[in-house]
Amino acid sequence: MAQYDQIASKYLSERKNKKLFNYNNFIEIPNMIKFVGNIKDKRILDLGCGFGDHAKKYIENGAKEVIGLDISKELIKMTKNRNIERTSFKVCDLNNKLPFPKDSFDIITSSLTISYIKNLDGLFREVSRVLKNNGLFIFSTGNPVFDSAIKRKVEGKYEYILGVKKISEFKREIYGNYFDESLRETDLGKGKLVKLYPRTYETIIKMFLKNNFELVDYLDARPIKYSKKINPSKYELTSKMPTFCFFKLKLKALSSKAN
Repeated sequence: MAQYDQIASKYLSERKNKKLFNYNNFIEIPNMIKFVGNIKDKRILDLGCGFGDHAKKYIENGAKEVIGLDISKELIKMTKNRNIERTSFKVCDLNNKLPFPKDSFDIITSSLTISYIKNLDGLFREVSRVLKNNGLFIFSTGNPVFDSAIKRKVEGKYEYILGVKKISEFKREIYGNYFDESLRETDLGKGKLVKLYPRTYETIIKMFLKNNFELVDYLDARPIKYSKKINPSKYELTSKMPTFCFFKLKLKALSSKAN
């Protein structure tokens, strides 16, 4: 996420432009806020907090306190300048140990961040450590169905394609590779390039089962209806191809937890 140091200002400007179809504003954020549910008087840790949009909503919805972590110094600087009450924000590499004692939080959230984390097992292990027994870990990520598509240039334009074309009885042209979890470059639009790790459903599910979580709820996100007025084409695309998915996990109660 330190990659965002280079594009933070431009990215924020586009996020504020109400005439652009923004995947965060029209899909991820509204779905996450609704999916999290009742957070009144809860202490929340937001991993990959970005500009603090989620933290602000959590406070407005009654959270007792929100702490946000992000590896990008520029994003943290911008977030602190917003002066959101009952919040604090820190620079932190989520591949490393979280700077909190065990049982520190009621809820931990993470929006579109786990794909940037190489040490995913380590992150889930740390979330399990600092989350209270029966606490919730709620995160969104690129939907594996959408992320497994490859980007091909067709007539000068990039398109996402996932599927198979039959050439003959014994030959088929395959587009995309669902099982490819290698680091890849992704264009966030207008030349804003970042690198991330797409994960399969198998990887995600086995990761939370390994770290003592149980699945409480799941969501394939759809865009809010208002976004259809902004860009009907992208609205149709994201209504038919699930761009993001959301997991709500509960940490199983343990008699003792590691420090």
